[in-house]
Amino acid sequence: MTDATQALGKIPLDVQEMNIDLLACSAHKLYGPKGIGALYCRRSLPRVPILPIIDGGGQERGLRSGTLNVPGIIGFAKAVEISIREMNRNRLACESFGMHFWRK
Repeated sequence: MTDATQALGKIPLDVQEMNIDLLACSAHKLYGPKGIGALYCRRSLPRVPILPIIDGGGQERGLRSGTLNVPGIIGFAKAVEISIREMNRNRLACESFGMHFWRK
């Protein structure tokens, strides 16, 4: 399980290369909406089984019931899109201050 909340959009993340089975992240650290996050769960090689957190409807492939926060999801996606687009510029700015977080 990897908590990537601080890393998402700031450093390159590759779940295959990094051998990550579960990855959690939150939108607010990318200046996205508060109260929305994501959980990546590996589906093969190996599949990571998880149990439902709330019983009820069949949303989220039976793992979670309730209505999805569509505006939050869209806002999160846009925040990720912008942060990935700006990642290299932000890296260069950090390096100008002598901070090095990752290699190219």
